[in-house]
Amino acid sequence: MAAPPSLEDVLLDLVRLMPDDERVAILQGAELRQRMLSLAERLGVQPAAHAVRAAAVSFRDARGLRRGDDLSAWCADRGIDPAGFARLMLDEARLRAFGSGAAHPLAGAVADFLRVADGAEQAWTRARTLRDGGAADDDVSRDERLHAWYESSLGRPVPDDVESDALARGFEGTDDLVRALARTASRPYDGALATVSVGDPLPDFVLRHGGFGDVRPDLFAGRWWALVLVHGHGAAALDAMEQLRALGGLVVGAARSDDEAWVALDDPSDQVGARLRLSPAACHALLVDPAGRVADVAIVGAEDFASRFVARACSPAPRVELAGGAAPVLVVPGAFEPSFCERLLEAWASGAREAGRVTALGDAGAAAMRDEGIKRRVDHVIADGALEREVLGRLARRVFPAVKRAFQFVPGRCEGFRVGCYEASEAGFFRAHRDDSNPATAHRRFALSVNLAHGRYEGGRLVLPEYGATFDAPTGAAVVYSATLLHEVTPVTAGRRFALVGFFSGASR
Repeated sequence: MAAPPSLEDVLLDLVRLMPDDERVAILQGAELRQRMLSLAERLGVQPAAHAVRAAAVSFRDARGLRRGDDLSAWCADRGIDPAGFARLMLDEARLRAFGSGAAHPLAGAVADFLRVADGAEQAWTRARTLRDGGAADDDVSRDERLHAWYESSLGRPVPDDVESDALARGFEGTDDLVRALARTASRPYDGALATVSVGDPLPDFVLRHGGFGDVRPDLFAGRWWALVLVHGHGAAALDAMEQLRALGGLVVGAARSDDEAWVALDDPSDQVGARLRLSPAACHALLVDPAGRVADVAIVGAEDFASRFVARACSPAPRVELAGGAAPVLVVPGAFEPSFCERLLEAWASGAREAGRVTALGDAGAAAMRDEGIKRRVDHVIADGALEREVLGRLARRVFPAVKRAFQFVPGRCEGFRVGCYEASEAGFFRAHRDDSNPATAHRRFALSVNLAHGRYEGGRLVLPEYGATFDAPTGAAVVYSATLLHEVTPVTAGRRFALVGFFSGASR
């Protein structure tokens, strides 16, 4: 009787039987991992003990394996013992050990790998530009660099323990990470929003209240409310609380409040102010909408803000025009502010434009082709790196967290953004289609459409025929839906309909 196959052999068979895009991605990743580990071993790369520990902490935190019992069960499910897990973490630390300094032993080997690798031209061009462009802007602060990189590049908030994350990535610590960010930044972080701004979700926080335990912003979900950050400016805070009593909410940095409209929370370490990146030099007030987004920000005493806050909370919010049935679609109002929408329209008007194409399969494989029987749209592909970073920065802060909450999915790679225009003079439309319907587009998981100019056109509705649902979103609202959903844009009968479109791929969490 033949011996039973190993877990690894069965797993390899499963991978070989996966759809092409998943199979190729896993096998290529496994091959690269094997080559890099062999290279690291030949070059004598031995991560320090603290780097191995940091890699293990990061690995376990990412998978919810903080308890020993959970880790043991995870290892048992995957056929490894404690020694095997220790080896795995050593390998993880080796792979992340591309740390500090130009003299790192792997620097030359990585360069050789990219010299012979297909499709590495962009990396070389970027490296030459950075080398020849001189030092990055010294006016960009350490915190701005970290926030810009995590939020705009990685699409997630700055972790509480940056030091451990830096060590897990192979840097010597936070200072080394910031050095690398400065060295690889050819210009200031145009896409970074240094402080919280209108449209951002209010960052989550937890503060202790003496009367009813832990308090988080969710306490006020579903209603308009105000957040007052005292920052030691007691008189200004009392003034704000009086003017905003009709709204009520949280006053942070105060030990107690005698006004039942307000919940007072002490914050001796300025946790909330740091997360919002608002200067402690002044008392700030924020207006928060029922969905937990920042609707306005003001410095108390420097401007007449109270009447503006109350008027905004009482005014009807722009709503998505929805007809027909419900559909599994996420709408994020205010993803792009009106001024940024206008900038995108200007980029379309002044930049290169091309007829919209569709991806189709032919004898030579997948190719982008023009077919006016399927799609009539004129596109501007966003090739300006600074503008692209601004788009991604807003999505990372305002849309990606909502996607994670709604769909339990973390967007990874974003496919090239473009501003598309459906013109009435051409009866612009896009026939019903799915965005992942052939092997060239099967990697797409979600589609994005941001309406840039609501009210300047007629027709042009987004329709999901399988659900009988029709959408027309307000200006700046992001509409996100699964790439598998059948959808179409009806003909524009007057004016021009502009939208920024793109696609997300990545791994669900």
